[in-house]
Amino acid sequence: AMDSTVDGQGRVILPDYLRTFAGLSKAVVVAGIHDRLEIWDEAEWSRYTKDAEQHSEEIAEQIELFQNNEE
Repeated sequence: AMDSTVDGQGRVILPDYLRTFAGLSKAVVVAGIHDRLEIWDEAEWSRYTKDAEQHSEEIAEQIELFQNNEE
């Protein structure tokens, strides 16, 4: 994670070490999560969302358990 600024053309420049660490290729997905942006390699994002869809019932159950514990 890092703080960044947007240039005059609306771009965010990522340092090489972060692009390498994240395994980013030319095609990326930018996802807004709460108060931040996540930048994913497009192929990795596809795998992640496919897995989440396959486990959606389990994820929903975990969210419900979490919400019940917060009450």
